[in-house]
Amino acid sequence: MDSILLAKLRAGYDAGTWLPYLTAGAAQMTFSGLIDDSDTGSFYGVSVDYRVGNDIRVGAEVLDHQFDDFASSGFDFDVTTVAARVSFEF
Repeated sequence: MDSILLAKLRAGYDAGTWLPYLTAGAAQMTFSGLIDDSDTGSFYGVSVDYRVGNDIRVGAEVLDHQFDDFASSGFDFDVTTVAARVSFEF
């Protein structure tokens, strides 16, 4: 797998310093090696942000991507990604 491009929709809840939310959308994966192609699939997941101070948040996200019959190859891909982030507000 070379890359995954995402178009996301997020819905969450403001719980004070915690910001949990659900994420879903479309994903495009580019693959080289056994198959040199790209295709579109779907993904869903959960995320949470935590407000550390007035203008700093830290967060984490886990997404499950599903690509059925990738590029008409007969291969199905189920890819899980985990991300951590720091956000600054200004």
